[in-house]
Amino acid sequence: MSAPGPHTTDNPLLKSHTVHMITRSPQQLDGVESKVHRIFRDSLELDVEVDTDVIAGGMLDSLAFVQLLVSLETEFGVKMNLVDLDLDDFSTVSNIARLVSANGNSAR
Repeated sequence: MSAPGPHTTDNPLLKSHTVHMITRSPQQLDGVESKVHRIFRDSLELDVEVDTDVIAGGMLDSLAFVQLLVSLETEFGVKMNLVDLDLDDFSTVSNIARLVSANGNSAR
């Protein structure tokens, strides 16, 4: 895992702040990304590219979203606080993999 690094944002509410993100090696992310992609394919029956926006594309409805959360909890031990959810973190397979990796979770 690499050290946290500063990242900038175009969001005017966050413009004055430096955001530090914890990143994992490409090999670790690829493994998580592959498992998240498998959840989409096997559990949600959605065959999407890792960068396809499933929310904007209308492919992930509320029922599928709940099923995704349950599958992530089962596969990675991720427990999401519904109050803290940001839909952008769930828009693509890649974003979900980054979220799971940032939370320090690994596949069971």
